[in-house]
This record gives sequence, structure tokens and C-alpha cells, in this order.
Amino acid sequence: MIALFSSLLCNCVERYFIEEHETIQPRLVIEGTISDGCEQPVVIVSRSSSTDKAEFIPVSNCEVEVTDANGNVFEFKEDLDNRGHYSSSIDSKFLYIGNRFKLQVITPDNEVCTSSNEEMLPCPPIDSVYYELSQQATSDPAVNIDGLQFYIDFDASDYFGPYYRWVLDETYEYHSSFPKKNYLDINGRLVNSPIDYSTYVCYKTSTVDEISILSTKKLIQNTYRQRKLLFVDNLTQRLLYNYSLLVKQRSLSESAYFYWEKFKKNEKETTGFFTKQPIMVVGNIRNLNDSSNVVLGYFSVSSETTKRIVIPHFREASFFNIEYCKPFPKDVTWPFEPRPLYIISMEWGGISSWPAWAPTECFDCTLLGGVLEKPVFFNE
Repeated sequence: MIALFSSLLCNCVERYFIEEHETIQPRLVIEGTISDGCEQPVVIVSRSSSTDKAEFIPVSNCEVEVTDANGNVFEFKEDLDNRGHYSSSIDSKFLYIGNRFKLQVITPDNEVCTSSNEEMLPCPPIDSVYYELSQQATSDPAVNIDGLQFYIDFDASDYFGPYYRWVLDETYEYHSSFPKKNYLDINGRLVNSPIDYSTYVCYKTSTVDEISILSTKKLIQNTYRQRKLLFVDNLTQRLLYNYSLLVKQRSLSESAYFYWEKFKKNEKETTGFFTKQPIMVVGNIRNLNDSSNVVLGYFSVSSETTKRIVIPHFREASFFNIEYCKPFPKDVTWPFEPRPLYIISMEWGGISSWPAWAPTECFDCTLLGGVLEKPVFFNE
């Protein structure tokens, strides 16, 4: 059974884990993309792990390089703080339409793995990205979820190819449940402080964990209307304040498209435990030492165009189902952890100002993965 685990660094790489029979050795997994829209391409080298103990197993100390059609060699160096991740800087003058690139990875065990030659294909500009208030069905026929359905209109001439992929980066504003104020320090002493809103508002950016691809091969024209991209529900704070969706449109080769199509099919087949065994997704990378030793992953080259849409507070959707931090009333004593232990008041047992506490992430939004700096596009 294969399970997808997406992680994009500089939005240019993906990795996943595969569960195989216990007696089978872990597979080598190599993933990377060179794009004219990504400042620093990254190649990730790892070993597959079983889903019952899913973990990223980096392969360090590899020799990683990319060669273009003119013999230019770009060496990738490992990030010592992020093992298994190899990055390089490729000047934009080499990232032109028609140039071809080939990846080679030599592991510490002297496994020599090379990709096919991948050509950078032209990518048309994004026609339009828009949204509509929509509802999504749930397992309960009587209950629907409100939210925004995002769409893209794709309009290209015959000059461009028929295969495309969209990578979506969402950024949203979210707030802590409470500002910081009084707290117990490491010695258990009560510290009375003025109200502190310094970690109350955060902004979080993440890549949507979905595979969104399109082929216009069988269409009369290289166009498509109302292609669904993403549904964002009203069950979180994502739409409550500021929301932005950055759409990255990438041109694909035919082989790259079918790789991602298999991956998408694999995702659907692994939605249930007793569903049909999925296929093992093999890409364009081969082990030159042993052709029977299958390498997983794909090395691709993509031209890229982008479009960003920014939405302020979406008042048309209700947000009453959002779960905020729940404070805990003080019992006989305060809990021993965490420290500092932030204290608030709540209604309890008919008393309107009963002392209570809540986890630190209820007061410090950065502990939930966000940053304090407001993105410039929310100010425009």
C-alpha cells in the first residue's frame, strides 16, 4: 500500500512513503523539480518506510548533480540542517524553453541513479482564478459545509502542450484564542502582567496536499472552463480574516503527466483499508547498477506561470463551528506543566470569574506554525 506524504520545499519537491512486505528492502526515493519559477531547486533523496511507522529516512552524503543539454553541470549540496535535501542555484539564463536537464545521484553505497532527459516546455499565462460560495456534502445527507470553491479558467493556444499541473500555496491569517496576561513562572509564582497581544495574530503559508492536473489532449481546443482547484470550508479560521491562494501553473511532459495521474489514482485507491492494492508509482529515474532495483520518484523540469488571489474576511460564510481553545477550570491546584502557565477567567459553577488555564498555543499563535510578519499582499 502506498501513502502520499507531500512536502514542498521552495514548492519544488515532493516525497512519499510506501509500505511493502516486511522482507522487502526499502526503496530509494528521489524527487525533485527544476522550474523557472523556483529560485532554488531542491532534490530530496530518501528511503521508503512502511505506513505503520511512517517516517522520513534521509539518504545523506550523496553526490547530486544536474547536467543540461549544453554540458553545464550544476552541483547540489546537502543541507546539513535538513538531511537528505540537496539544493543548488541555477542561473535563470540556463532556464529557457527547450533546454533539457538530466539528474544523477550517486549514493554512499555507490548506487548510480539517473533520470531521463527532461525538456523545459513553455507554459501559458493563467487566464483567471476565481471563487464561488458553495456547499460540500458530508456523510450526513442533512448537513452541508459552507465554504469557497476555487476555479481556474485555462486558455492556451496550440503553441503550448496539453499537459499541466497546478501547485497551490495558501496563506491565511489566524488569531490566538486569548492574549497573554497573568501567568505562573517556572517557580510556580504568579506574575501579574499587562495584556500582551504580541503573539496574538499570525500568518501561515502551506502547500495544499492535493494533486491537481489537466490534460487537454482529447479536447478540440487547448482550453478548459471552471476547472475545480480547491474547496476551503468555514470550519477553521482560514477564511475568517485574510486568505490568499497562489496558483502555480506548470507545463508537463507526457511522461510527467502520467506519473502524476498514477499518483492521483493511487491516492483514491488508498482511501479505504480494504480497497484494491494500488500500483507502485515508478517515475523516470533508473538504477544503473541494478535495473531490477526500482527507484521511486520523479525528476521533472517545468516552466511556470502564477496568479494570486486575495480575499479579506469572507462575511457570507458562517463560522460558528470553528473550534477555539477550551480553557480548563482550576481544580485544587494548578497543573505542574507547562511553564509559563497562562491564566484566564471563565464561567464555572455559576461563578463568572473562575480561575482557569489553557495550553500555551492558545496564547502564542507561532506555536501553531505561523509567523508574526504580515505578508505584503495583505496590505495591497
